[in-house]
Amino acid sequence: TRRSSDLYAKRIRTTWKRQHFQIFLLAHSQRAALLIFERRIAEVAARIGKGSDRALLADIGRLQRDIAQFSSRQWFIEISPQIQGQELYSLLRVHLDLDALYDSVIGDKALLANWVETRETQQRERWLLNVNKWYMPAVLIAAAIGSSLMLDPLKKLASKTLAGWAVT
Repeated sequence: TRRSSDLYAKRIRTTWKRQHFQIFLLAHSQRAALLIFERRIAEVAARIGKGSDRALLADIGRLQRDIAQFSSRQWFIEISPQIQGQELYSLLRVHLDLDALYDSVIGDKALLANWVETRETQQRERWLLNVNKWYMPAVLIAAAIGSSLMLDPLKKLASKTLAGWAVT
């Protein structure tokens, strides 16, 4: 029985060691991913107003997609139904400051989304301004000229038709 209890204790220690390693690995991989997202956000934000907007918007779209995938696939609030695993993960989250880092990344992502939305609104307003400034006057002038040019032949045609009806 002494040998079986030693095997059982060794097995428990090995299992705990493996589980604790996996919890530590998960928490540190989450932190690494969040730090990478912070770096990518900083790089994209530094490019605002410089270079191609099309490439910048594509990078922002990829970054937002990657953050959404991380949030849905790799960000966990709880990882274990066992109390020891929950407590260990909670301690790691506090120690590594994961919640604040995650909130920072999500906040920065929202700021980038606001910039994109503001940019699109400004482009739409510029387009409407150009329509009102150039196309609307041109359309009104063309309509005025076109209506007077079209009305003269119609008047002649109408007077001939009406005269023909009056004669017969």
